Amino acid sequence: MIRVKSKKTLTALSVVAVATVLAVSMLIVPALAGEADLQNKHVGIKAKGFAFKRIDNETIKQYPIELELTAELGERNSMRIPVLSANGTVDVNGMVYTIESGAGMVFTGRHIALIRCTGVDADGNEVVLGIGAVYFWWGGSMYAFRAKAVLKTADGPMLLLLRGAAKVY
Repeated sequence: MIRVKSKKTLTALSVVAVATVLAVSMLIVPALAGEADLQNKHVGIKAKGFAFKRIDNETIKQYPIELELTAELGERNSMRIPVLSANGTVDVNGMVYTIESGAGMVFTGRHIALIRCTGVDADGNEVVLGIGAVYFWWGGSMYAFRAKAVLKTADGPMLLLLRGAAKVY
């Protein structure tokens, strides 16, 4: 049996559990509408959430996070759409990381997007951002999503739990 000694750790574990349940439910429930035409388009992505960073074996810190990305999508190939490039910013508790490049894939049949980005922090150190998102159509050219991501920085990795919207231009 695992004993949790602090309320912060219990809260962090609860958030992770709820996010996992929601992500699984988004995979099971099909979207109510068909996919919009997404090929050769730009997508503006905005999300907010929380970053969790392990300080030691018993301490996990929680920080607010804001994500803004612009992604360019390639030509649809059956049930896949490649993400050709991505750039933007990640703001973790006032520390801004600049995303310079990225690539990935959108799997339209399963409503999943996977993106891997690289960038730099304010000191010029390399950062890597890996995002896995479950999305659904929100109407028109808007999509809502929930994402789990890992941000690897010089200070160590952080788990990111995000909710946001993406608009196709």
